[in-house]
Amino acid sequence: MGLLLGSAALASAGQPGPYAIHQYGIEQGLSHNAVLALAQDGQGFVWLATQDGLDRFDGRQVEPFDELAGRSLRGGAVRFLQHDDGDGLWIGLLNDGLLHRQAGGQVAWADLPAVDEKPVTLTAMLADSPWLWVGSTDSLLRLPLNGEGPIERVLSAGEVRALARSDTALWVLLRDGDCRLLRIDPMNLQRLDERVAPCLGSLSLLDDERLAMAADRVWSLDQPPPAIERDATAPPLVSLNWRDGTVLGGVDGAFWRDRSGASVRLWPPAQRVRTGRPDESVLAALVDRDDALWLATYGGVIRLDPGALIQHRLGDGTGLAQALVDRHVAALLQHDQDWWIGSFGDGLLRWTDVSMPAMETEVPADCGELDWSLLEHPEGVLRNGRCLFDARGLRWQIDDDGDAAIARGALQAADGRIWLASGSGLRQLQQRRSVVVAHGAFEAIAEDGQGQLWLGKEIVPDQRGQALWRYDPDQDHLHAFALPQPADVYDLLAVGEQVWIASSLGLYALDPARQQWQLHLPRQQRAGHVIYSLISDANGLLWLGTNRGLLRFDPAADETAFTHYDQRDGLTVTEFNRRSRAHDKQGRLLFGGAGGVIVIDPASALRAPALRAPQLLAIGSIDGQGRTHDLPLSDQIKVGADSVALTMAWTTPQFDRVQHLQHRYRLHGIDPDWVGGSELDSARYPRLPPGQYRFAVQAGDSASGRWGPALEREVRVLPPWYRQGWFLLLCAVLLLATATLIYRLRIAHLLALERVRLRIAADLHDELGSELAAIGMSADLLHRRGPSTDPDRLTELADAARRASESVRDVVWYVNPDKDSLADLGLRLQVLAQRLFAESKLSVDNGWRDDPRPLAMQQRRDLHLFCREAFTNILRHAAATRVELRLWQRDGELGIDLSDDGCGFDPGAPQAGSGVDGLRRRAQALAAELQIDSAIGQGTRIRLRMTHRRPARWLPWLR
Repeated sequence: MGLLLGSAALASAGQPGPYAIHQYGIEQGLSHNAVLALAQDGQGFVWLATQDGLDRFDGRQVEPFDELAGRSLRGGAVRFLQHDDGDGLWIGLLNDGLLHRQAGGQVAWADLPAVDEKPVTLTAMLADSPWLWVGSTDSLLRLPLNGEGPIERVLSAGEVRALARSDTALWVLLRDGDCRLLRIDPMNLQRLDERVAPCLGSLSLLDDERLAMAADRVWSLDQPPPAIERDATAPPLVSLNWRDGTVLGGVDGAFWRDRSGASVRLWPPAQRVRTGRPDESVLAALVDRDDALWLATYGGVIRLDPGALIQHRLGDGTGLAQALVDRHVAALLQHDQDWWIGSFGDGLLRWTDVSMPAMETEVPADCGELDWSLLEHPEGVLRNGRCLFDARGLRWQIDDDGDAAIARGALQAADGRIWLASGSGLRQLQQRRSVVVAHGAFEAIAEDGQGQLWLGKEIVPDQRGQALWRYDPDQDHLHAFALPQPADVYDLLAVGEQVWIASSLGLYALDPARQQWQLHLPRQQRAGHVIYSLISDANGLLWLGTNRGLLRFDPAADETAFTHYDQRDGLTVTEFNRRSRAHDKQGRLLFGGAGGVIVIDPASALRAPALRAPQLLAIGSIDGQGRTHDLPLSDQIKVGADSVALTMAWTTPQFDRVQHLQHRYRLHGIDPDWVGGSELDSARYPRLPPGQYRFAVQAGDSASGRWGPALEREVRVLPPWYRQGWFLLLCAVLLLATATLIYRLRIAHLLALERVRLRIAADLHDELGSELAAIGMSADLLHRRGPSTDPDRLTELADAARRASESVRDVVWYVNPDKDSLADLGLRLQVLAQRLFAESKLSVDNGWRDDPRPLAMQQRRDLHLFCREAFTNILRHAAATRVELRLWQRDGELGIDLSDDGCGFDPGAPQAGSGVDGLRRRAQALAAELQIDSAIGQGTRIRLRMTHRRPARWLPWLR
């Protein structure tokens, strides 16, 4: 907040007031007191070009910029500022072209075309949508205000000293030797008019026909140009329209000129004018979006704020204010031209105006030590209902025979009667005597529209009042209204059909006709709830003096009925006393309290500050190492899965009652309710779960309890990579592929089992069919012969049954998964050899070793059948005496070596009936390599080589 210099209550016709005056300088954070240019962007920030850089101001904090886009902004480099047609800013550098800063912070540099390769020096800049006009020492340029388009040269001769825009044309003050005033059509660039003109520092157009030469001098453009002379005011350096008039600023300060030609000094105030002050010369001006006027000077920036509460201390700048510093002001009254100021034990003061000191009034002891009440009387001022004073001192005292107590409350009714509320009852002043009309102990008193009196109980420590009384003077009747709760009644005010009660519990409203009570309490945290004084203004609003500042109450409002004012609004008195309030003759309100009297202009409080949505300044994501990563200021905020905290900072550019600005925020999905309601300007959320959220932040006015529109942003916290969509989709695809593969393997396995079943069935048919048929035929033959003792037939029958049994055992062995090792195969082949060669004289040498490695069922079966056929061939054709069998496995291959010492054969000769073709077919079924070496008389050697296939034990459910 800036330094409050004072106020100007200029509310009459032909005046721009009322307004408060604030000043901002290096004490408030500016980079330099010399401010050269001003602009407000679309977001509400005020930009100030100073002698030492560029500052961005939001009303509370200043953010300095020393450079942009690699170009220094220090040393008075920035001379011109203009906002674009969005939220961006054009920055005119004295000798280094233009910079365009967009709302998101991106900066682009516009290189201005030079004439004859001379450096371009800027002299003027004007934003006039859709164009930005730039004047230099040798040309006038035009470019799109949004920065999207080429730069055009409009004029290429002479120095552009000033630019202005009227309703119909662009005005250019051009200096090429003499000065000329050009009027140009801004669209087709046609020259509409040209005339000789004074070499002014600015173009202060009042309309298309008049130009302000100074605050008190106008040039009608249909007349020859006047000469520039040093009169009361110098030619203006800046001009702009404000509050139905024109502001002209220059070395003499700033003036406001209305349409009739009357002018008023705005800055410096008349009492501060002193030639040579650094803050007197006005270098630039701005009217912000709250209709406040900014003036740039060498001594800081001045803001004339029409939205501030206009208030001051009574007697400010005089001895009165100092005299009241240590007093508790208890009563106030303006009588004629004098102010009478009573206190609690510090005497009665009379003050006329700033030219006179406050006068102490001698008070007799029997008039009371404390000043409880002051009432205007036709003869003077009635104090405590007992003594009457005028400017000369005590005039008279009432004659009460010693039975009248001090009147703590007094009023003159509409019919002229004077009523006194005292500890000895309600009394009426008749001539110089007071007469009791109603018994009781009373203090506060008020009159309603029907002429009836309302009375509050005299305040006694630890004895709260139980009722409020209404006295009807015509009927001489006193009626009690029970209070909802026992309370001290400090002040009363009857308005319309309601009675307002200032109490120790808050503000009560009583509807006497319905006997309905309603308690009103402010919701503001800093507001006081003990109401000591009560007064209404010309607009029907109630003003309350409390234990913590002032409250304005609007009976017609709902949730925002109260507005709070305290030291943040410049109040030098914030604790007020009972019934210490008054109106002055200008309609202003006065409140007395601990340390003095403040004067309020209630008209200045009618306009509530505009509440706008906050602006995000920064969004950060903090990773596991504590590093902060800036995130884009976009509508949707994406937070990575590795983030351990999300931070957000914001501000609300506001200058109207900024001291009451507060914020609250909420992350929907995390916060059950709003967080804040204070000056918070940042939020931090640690370890947000993945998901979608909505962040909202609002700006509010703590004085009234109002909240503005919310700034909202979508927040998306990404899940870890293993929970993101692409990974889940990949997993789903892999799962589907795996399931498909398993399904296909299952189907393949089932088909393989089916083939095994079919093969077993075929084997059983082949192996057992003939044997069982033979058994059946032999049994049938024996049956037909009857009882027989044919041993040969019975032997054949037994052999056939034995062979059938062996075939069944072979088939069972094929499908037994526990018999799938090479060792098991070797043992089975040994059993086979023993069975086949048992009746011959052959001997078999088994060359296999005990190898536990598994073998697929199909290979076991095929190898078993291959060896059985080979054994059968040896038994039938070789006439061998010795057979050697060896199993081997190496490098993923499985082999069988079988040799005999039989008669051998010629491999090249036809081998019909020798069984060789059968061996080849079985080797082919095994996808094996078969090698047979034999010669007549030298025996036979057979080698079978094949790939070793293991059973699918890694998929046990496929078994």
